[in-house]
Amino acid sequence: MYTSEQRPSGRRFRQAGEEVARYFGHGLIEPIHMLEGPRNGVTLVGLGSIRKDEARIFDMHLPHSMSGDRVHRSMLVTLFWFLPVDPSRAKYRLAALEAISVDGDILEDGDNPWRIDMRSRPPHIDLLKRGTVWSRRFVHKRVSVPDYGDNATLPIRVQCKDASGGGLGQDEVIRFAIAFTLRLEQQVSYDIHEEIRNQLQVRLRGVQI
Repeated sequence: MYTSEQRPSGRRFRQAGEEVARYFGHGLIEPIHMLEGPRNGVTLVGLGSIRKDEARIFDMHLPHSMSGDRVHRSMLVTLFWFLPVDPSRAKYRLAALEAISVDGDILEDGDNPWRIDMRSRPPHIDLLKRGTVWSRRFVHKRVSVPDYGDNATLPIRVQCKDASGGGLGQDEVIRFAIAFTLRLEQQVSYDIHEEIRNQLQVRLRGVQI
């Protein structure tokens, strides 16, 4: 704990945050959310593989009842990958993955609304460039009304780049997982879990094998 005289501010506050993340990661694990989605929310999980300078796009379905509704909401996007390493290099972590909104900018600016009028919050982007977990929480400063049509999706692109300055080969396959959690912070008359599940079922019935 910091006293009022010791509490960091400005640059020192950022350094203090980095020290906390160094030992405690991005926060406490909620075991129940490893098994099921949150109450008044839904979690979607995607798996894939990628190579250097490639990208994979995942579509997160948006519940149609949320459009036009002034409701508190949040979204968490987490990306994890199995990282190739080369201990002989100073930058031994060879690959870096990140998630980007297809219709927006890279998240380093911290001011990308991601289509549903929510913007990213800490951790700081520098923390996301380390290790093999990329995670960002999206919230809104004020309750606004999202506006989108039926069967709308939030396209999110996972892309891979060389983080070592030339050590990552083009044939190196990197396996990853991505999870999206959309959560309403209050009770509503509709069930976004059920709505998104129905959207996914319709999409699967339309797939030809």
